[in-house]
Amino acid sequence: MNRHSKILLLIASLFGTSSIIMASIGSHGLHEQLAAGNLLNAFDKAVDYGLYNAIALIGLALLCQVFAVNRFHWAGYCLALGGFIFQTSLYLYTVAETNWITALTPFGGMLMILGWLLIGIFAVLTKSVYVLDQI
Repeated sequence: MNRHSKILLLIASLFGTSSIIMASIGSHGLHEQLAAGNLLNAFDKAVDYGLYNAIALIGLALLCQVFAVNRFHWAGYCLALGGFIFQTSLYLYTVAETNWITALTPFGGMLMILGWLLIGIFAVLTKSVYVLDQI
């Protein structure tokens, strides 16, 4: 397995793990607090996006393995950094009531959008040369 695939899979596992943990904390320990502050939707959005990013990063890790000439890791790193900024800012906003941190949330969203756009761009630019063809 190549280095980028390993890194993306590691990050995917961290996104998946943190999303499940935060979903459990949100539903069992913080539900009343989040509901009272009308913050449940923002918290749930952070959990959902973490799981979406985990799945996307697994797919990108596989693409990094399949194609001999590969740029898909750049899309993965944009998704990973954007997801981290997006989720962390929403978690801090909802749990710690840190309002100023929401100024960072759009930057995370923009990086995730860039990551998804890069997937499409690289799909068009990548030639059909597979790693298995070179063995």
